[in-house]
Amino acid sequence: QLPPDDLPPILTNSKIALFPSRNDAYGVGVIDVITCGAVALTSAVTGCAPDVLQPPEILPVDDPQRWVSACERLLAKPELLETTRQQQAKAIANNNPAHHGETIWNAVHDAINRKTEVRQWG
Repeated sequence: QLPPDDLPPILTNSKIALFPSRNDAYGVGVIDVITCGAVALTSAVTGCAPDVLQPPEILPVDDPQRWVSACERLLAKPELLETTRQQQAKAIANNNPAHHGETIWNAVHDAINRKTEVRQWG
């Protein structure tokens, strides 16, 4: 395992970072990678994925060929890689405590105001 101080130089020299996570409540590594200028590809179970990534960047964990294809597509088209990098960087600019607080508040508000006849309890 690398010390945390060794990661930024590696990440800033990376073009793409893969996170085929099976269980990742938030995805701090995804944010770190994007902050360092690389493009992140992740699985759907990574918590920040829907807020930060576009659908082509969120891949099924059990389909390695999709991961390979996504990397090949990005590396074959430098303009697509750069556009994706810029979109991800813009997305994390709003990924802050205020955004998370508002999202949670809205989810609670929606849950409280939902009609009881449509509530479904597991």
